[in-house]
Amino acid sequence: MQHVAAYRLSPYFRMIILYLLVMPLFTIQYAMASTATDEPEMHTGVYDPAEGLNRQFWQFNLQVDKHIAKPATEVYVEYIPLAGREALNNFVQNFDEPSSAVNHLLMLDITASMDSLMRFMFNTTFGVAGFFDFAGNAGLTRNRAEFQDVLANVGVGHGPYLMIPIYGPETTRRLVGNVVDALYFPYSELTYFERFLHWGVDSVYKRAALLPQDALIEQSLDPYIFVRDAYIQYQDFRINGEVFIHQQQDGLSDDELDALLDEYE
Repeated sequence: MQHVAAYRLSPYFRMIILYLLVMPLFTIQYAMASTATDEPEMHTGVYDPAEGLNRQFWQFNLQVDKHIAKPATEVYVEYIPLAGREALNNFVQNFDEPSSAVNHLLMLDITASMDSLMRFMFNTTFGVAGFFDFAGNAGLTRNRAEFQDVLANVGVGHGPYLMIPIYGPETTRRLVGNVVDALYFPYSELTYFERFLHWGVDSVYKRAALLPQDALIEQSLDPYIFVRDAYIQYQDFRINGEVFIHQQQDGLSDDELDALLDEYE
């Protein structure tokens, strides 16, 4: 079991990593704010300084999706019934409850923090390790809180937009938030292989939810811009409850755009 322990970090080193990740982000955010008046703002408000490289990664991801991800997802949908897919998703989402509890607490929302903690306890025990949403059926709804929400709550912006190979669209703020969230229990107890399996199950479920929306992306004038702006719009909406990004002139209705945004969670 020594090789498993090697994959895990002590609480001391987790705090060091947390400090090294968060402090540079605040520094970058301050520098960007101090020079914002000197740079013209794009009409979408999306900061995409590496657009050329991001577009190359976008094309790479399209090929991966076309030849690997989408065919695998179609097989997943074909042979695993909806009830089974929902159970797997419940199991995966249950891992987020402890980090949600901590993040809610960091934002001084004690009620939401206790709700997330209770959801984890109930679903882990009565929900058979989280495969069944026992707490949700009892009226305790899921309220995901990421560490990026904590950063946004203290004024940290999205930062540069990124298109990561295989992983997909991301912002610097959320990328840092994801790394911090991975330091919480129970993610901290997983080996790299177990984390990969967790990510794979989560990704194929989300890709399955996006299958009906593929046409929305394909019919847009610039799929890269459409996905980028839709992703940022979704992040703004889930954190602020408002929509800041203007819809591209793709001939898409508000209902169609909302349908796509609904699947990013």
